[in-house]
Amino acid sequence: MNNNTIKSKVKKQFQEVEIKEVKKHKWGLFSVKVIKQMPRSTKIGLIFGEWNGGECTMGKIEWI
Repeated sequence: MNNNTIKSKVKKQFQEVEIKEVKKHKWGLFSVKVIKQMPRSTKIGLIFGEWNGGECTMGKIEWI
């Protein structure tokens, strides 16, 4: 799976975040580091997902 494909899926599901980094791991797993600008601070989060050859599934944002 291409990084741009992962980014487009994240943008469709979570419009309010900015994508900082995409990491691909073994066995079709990937993680996306996202940033959300708040009025007083910046929130950093991770989205973990899985790609099984045809369909991409993502979880919710885990804020750090």
